[in-house]
Amino acid sequence: MKKLVYIAILLPFVLSSCFKKIEGIDELNTNIYDREYAGDQWFQIEEATEFINEVGQTKVRIDILVPEESTPGLKPSFFYYSVDVNNEDLGVQSASKKEEGHYEIELIVDTDPSSNYCVMLGVWIEEDEEAINHFSECVMTN
Repeated sequence: MKKLVYIAILLPFVLSSCFKKIEGIDELNTNIYDREYAGDQWFQIEEATEFINEVGQTKVRIDILVPEESTPGLKPSFFYYSVDVNNEDLGVQSASKKEEGHYEIELIVDTDPSSNYCVMLGVWIEEDEEAINHFSECVMTN
């Protein structure tokens, strides 16, 4: 009987420790590969510049940076993303990791009469063959 009393007294303490909140659980959704990602936009457009290519066509180069702090747990040499510029699907592309730890993306697109380029990037998940965590940003050419 004495054992039952001890168990009855200790049981609430044991059960309550099982339901304690795990430290840092709210920060687990900061990985851009997480479907429940709740962080800020993970890339930034640096600039958009018009240029004439080797065959004399006017094109636009859009330089994009994926900062190292946006991918703290991501260390592969290539980062895959889906890209859409002005509602034109450019498919899945990749960016290589730079020595400093960030990724640089360079998009070459046809000129738009408005000189405004809206870029939507999503993190490509190969296993599911889909992109997640889409963000859009627009930039004007220089």
